[in-house]
Amino acid sequence: MEGPRRFGRLTPVHLQSCVESRRRRYPGHVRDDDRHPDEDLAKLIRWIQDETGDSGSRIARRIGVASATVNSWLHGTRGGTRGPAKATLQRLAAEYQIPEERVFAAAGRRTPGPLTPDARERLLVLFEELTEEQQRAKEVELRALVEYNRQGGS
Repeated sequence: MEGPRRFGRLTPVHLQSCVESRRRRYPGHVRDDDRHPDEDLAKLIRWIQDETGDSGSRIARRIGVASATVNSWLHGTRGGTRGPAKATLQRLAAEYQIPEERVFAAAGRRTPGPLTPDARERLLVLFEELTEEQQRAKEVELRALVEYNRQGGS
């Protein structure tokens, strides 16, 4: 594989063209051109390997998990009912530039919605206004919803 090229001053249009060309030449970027409705996590990892040439251990290093973890995903022996952590799935999506929806679907989970710092603060303010009993009840309810989403509920 040839090394990176140095470019002089480029216009934004030329720069975009160079970035697109580089993505085609270098296998660190994964294209997500088709839909994969029956894809599980093992199939997704194999697809990443085919597209990038990355080994399971390279994928593991890139997303910050043990090689054994990726290997167990490939063989369907890891995750139990909970599956991989949300942060791990998000790192996989970000590192390989795959839509989070696809990664979470492959893991059998629904994609969590975004939570801005402003939304987090508003929720915390509302939660603090509840009684202790109401807070416990809401926590139980939220845990049940999270578990439902982790199991792929709709």
